[in-house]
Amino acid sequence: VVTLEGMEVWMQATLFHTANCIVAAHGSALANLIFCRPGTRVLELYSPAYVRVLYPRIGTALALDYWYLIGSGKREQQGRPGLYASIKIDPLEFRNTLLQMLGSTADSCA
Repeated sequence: VVTLEGMEVWMQATLFHTANCIVAAHGSALANLIFCRPGTRVLELYSPAYVRVLYPRIGTALALDYWYLIGSGKREQQGRPGLYASIKIDPLEFRNTLLQMLGSTADSCA
């Protein structure tokens, strides 16, 4: 687990560039995807109250292996985006998606 807050930009760039896979909640830290190598596996987690396609578009443009999961809960309401809504992901769905993303071997991201 890595917290990017307070980390210098060059360190964030290095971290993302050397990563084989990234699992992260939707948020501004994913702007660092621009430093990833093509083929880097990415799993983005969304709250159903705030789903945006910015990072998948970046991932497509950079040839990343992009995956996402949308958690459970209330969907976004018109005029009331859930920017700070909790992200609740079913553990079994998370595990299955992660294994599928990795080609059924967790060692792929080590």
